[in-house]
Amino acid sequence: KEGLRRVAAFKPKPPAAVVLPKVREVKAAAALAATKPASPAPPAKPDPKLADLKARAAKNDAEAQFDLGSAYQAGRDVPQDFAEAVKWFRQAAQQGHGKAQRYLGSMFFQGRGVEQDYVSAYKWLDLAAVQKIANAAEARDLVAGLMSTDQIARGKQLVAEFKTGLPVITAVASVPA
Repeated sequence: KEGLRRVAAFKPKPPAAVVLPKVREVKAAAALAATKPASPAPPAKPDPKLADLKARAAKNDAEAQFDLGSAYQAGRDVPQDFAEAVKWFRQAAQQGHGKAQRYLGSMFFQGRGVEQDYVSAYKWLDLAAVQKIANAAEARDLVAGLMSTDQIARGKQLVAEFKTGLPVITAVASVPA
């Protein structure tokens, strides 16, 4: 009886000629779907927390600017955008926000969102190191190891200019008598 049940349950596969048109139909439908314009996505509801963060950042709140830069760097609640992250880190860093200075220095070191620039990286990392921000001194020293003595001198000059708000004169021109 067991053998009869197996025979009765056996369903032969359709010949290849029958299967192929179905495959062609599926491929044709997929090709057609690919040529149709996608339906526009429904408008996203604005996140009230993100809107508040952007509003505070626009009012020069350094902590909000840092948080917004971090969000853009990580792609958290916004599309990942390193250039936008640099923009917000720079605004917070210029107000003396230590973590923003550390992150901005790293962005310059890695060339993410900005052209790679060891001198600028050194500047921002040194400013963060003075504030005892975690790993800033180590990162600054790593960058310095890749720089020439002239580049390090320029980085230190930029730090001094940032601290004083004034250009630093590093050489005195000789004046004829």
